[in-house]
Amino acid sequence: MCIRYSVYTLLTGTISVTAQVTQPGNLLLPDHVDGLNPVGLTANSISLAWDAPAVTEIYGEAANYKAFILPYTLDPLEILTALQSGPTETVTGTSYTFTGLSAETAYLVAIIASNGVGDADINRAMSYAVLGPITTPAESS
Repeated sequence: MCIRYSVYTLLTGTISVTAQVTQPGNLLLPDHVDGLNPVGLTANSISLAWDAPAVTEIYGEAANYKAFILPYTLDPLEILTALQSGPTETVTGTSYTFTGLSAETAYLVAIIASNGVGDADINRAMSYAVLGPITTPAESS
């Protein structure tokens, strides 16, 4: 990135200086993740995979992802409060398995991209899915 400075001095007038600035790391928030899909399911776990957000002039690279899983509720205030209280896990890759779930329970899962600058806008950049209730196929006798 180039920055142009104009400096005025009383003795010599205006001097223009162009400086090349190297920014440390990525100074942009990441965009939302795409393609959130379940890739594995058992009676007490769900495996998810997603696509990393694209890096553009507006959005930066995601360094990690905040993965949330909540019992499903239709109350938006409860969902927002839970999301603001912190993630279930912080994940560095583009897949994760939630374990310790209860069968016959519906869950809301959310993946939010994050980096050293901060989290993607939770109102625009959250990818989520409603899962469940988790059931297992009946065993044939």
